[in-house]
Amino acid sequence: MPNLTSYLSPTLLLPMALILAILAFFAVYWRGVRQWEAEHPLEWIEHPATFSFQHKRWPMERKDALLCLLITAVYGATAFFGLGSRQAPESFAAVDPDHQASIVLDAPMDLSGIWYYSGLNTGDYGLWLSYDGENFTASCTISQKYNALFKWHKLDLEEANLSLDGVKMVCFTSGASLELGEVALFGRNGGLVSSSHMSTDKTGAALVDEQDTVPERISYLNSTYFDEIYHPRTAYEHLRGVYPYEVSHPPLGKLILSVGIALFGMNPFGWRFMGTLFGVLMLPILYVFLKNLFGRTAVAASGTLLFAFDFMHFVQTRIATIDTYGVFFILLSFFFLYRYFTVPEGTPFQKEILPLFLCGLFWGIGCASKWTVIYAGAGLALLYFWNMALRLRRKERTAAWAVKTIGVSVIFFVVIPLTVYYFSYLPYGVEGRTFGPELVWDNQVFMLTYHNGVHDEHPYSSRWWQWVLNARPILYYLDSTGVGEGLKSAFGAFGNPAVVWGGLLALPALLWAALRRKSGRAAFLLVGYFVQLVPWMVIGRTTFEYHYFPSILFLVLALAFVMDGMLERGGARGRKFCYGAVGVSVGLFVMFYPVLSGIPTPVWYTTNLLKWFPSWPF
Repeated sequence: MPNLTSYLSPTLLLPMALILAILAFFAVYWRGVRQWEAEHPLEWIEHPATFSFQHKRWPMERKDALLCLLITAVYGATAFFGLGSRQAPESFAAVDPDHQASIVLDAPMDLSGIWYYSGLNTGDYGLWLSYDGENFTASCTISQKYNALFKWHKLDLEEANLSLDGVKMVCFTSGASLELGEVALFGRNGGLVSSSHMSTDKTGAALVDEQDTVPERISYLNSTYFDEIYHPRTAYEHLRGVYPYEVSHPPLGKLILSVGIALFGMNPFGWRFMGTLFGVLMLPILYVFLKNLFGRTAVAASGTLLFAFDFMHFVQTRIATIDTYGVFFILLSFFFLYRYFTVPEGTPFQKEILPLFLCGLFWGIGCASKWTVIYAGAGLALLYFWNMALRLRRKERTAAWAVKTIGVSVIFFVVIPLTVYYFSYLPYGVEGRTFGPELVWDNQVFMLTYHNGVHDEHPYSSRWWQWVLNARPILYYLDSTGVGEGLKSAFGAFGNPAVVWGGLLALPALLWAALRRKSGRAAFLLVGYFVQLVPWMVIGRTTFEYHYFPSILFLVLALAFVMDGMLERGGARGRKFCYGAVGVSVGLFVMFYPVLSGIPTPVWYTTNLLKWFPSWPF
């Protein structure tokens, strides 16, 4: 019969303790709500017998600016630390049937291994070996596939310690040249053979001119991983004026990504820079949003910390994909819509609609980055017309005002977004293609067809109900053999359990506040959450945990709403629970940092402390 202690392992005790802590947090919240209602039988209704989005907008104060900058700086240092190498081969040999690339050694040398770094284009070429410095014999065929670009590769040689005089890359593919960035030869002792012992032909010169970029170990720090095989490549192609490979998403996200490559080069740091920067910039925007919403510095700081150290926010903004830009512009869109709702009475129309213009502009930029931002548009439209209807019914505004507002809104939410979206396709007008409506329309048809057809099985795919429970993280990277005995390097995308589970329990509090207390703020946040989640309930394509990223933003806002209530009604006890929740969230981030960053970690640690559930791939 199993011993009871066998069930009380850390991997079980830790999630149980967290769940109990979350339940205690909400028990304090609801107790405070009931007690406050009993003591204030009339005052507890936020707007007696009315529902409104027209709340007070609390401004930032000096202490807010200091706290905001401090949180942003600490997170920024954490996010950019270990982001990726600043060095990667950037001069490429163009290998085609007419231009082979050869490397000849100045003396026979025993080689234990050969590495190479792949660049643009796909096809096949062969590795030829020379045993006399003059004649080359075919050794193996190498396929440079779409998922193998801008990575270091180890060649599997049939024999070890071959005594060679040279190597040659021979292209079998007609059409575009296959680009190779560097070739590294390793001697019998595993050391890198110096380029001073090599001579090359004209094409092969680019294969040995950046030997200082050869890493000690091949990893995510010096190579692409997961969907980085698509987006950095496409961003690089835009910079080079090449028609892009990845056309299953709108172009603007890749164009933003290309800024980092232009600044820092086609290396891991360069292609991850802009996403990480946007992840950092989300924090001051969120802080101001929270302060505008609730007016409490404690709530603004707590909510910003929850999002800063959410696992999904950290991991997803450090991978060079386009999801970060979608979430960034969703945040800006809802922020400026709330600013529009809370414009002070008596503001001239031209100034009143400025936040509305910014809302539409950033929503349009987001749509041109990734289609998932379109879902946010449904929520923005619902809240916009809901607010307008309320103001007209109460005669706070006139019909003439409504007509004028709708007129400018057509410009803000239709004309401007369509213009941004259309002209984001300018880089597609290369290689004989003419930029114009037909090119743009054909890509929309392709994107819709492509995404409708994505039904391939994937070991880390998941459905929406698994996201809300944090049940199935997506593993982005795993190396269990090259980092040392008893160690492994791995990381994936999922939410901080304190945020995901706590935010899930905060949703009923929002619903209660919206229905019973007539809280416009609660309704605003509920719409933001569900408009990002509900579409995924009916979408049949293969989906992943990272699709929940926009919803996590609203879970943080929901938790901030609950914290605001606790600080208002819970007294010293409520304050302790709020600060304790933030401390637990940050503590979990520190605890799970190895599987968020990929630093080599003892297997016993990840197995016994971090693999809370069988479906967690750690």
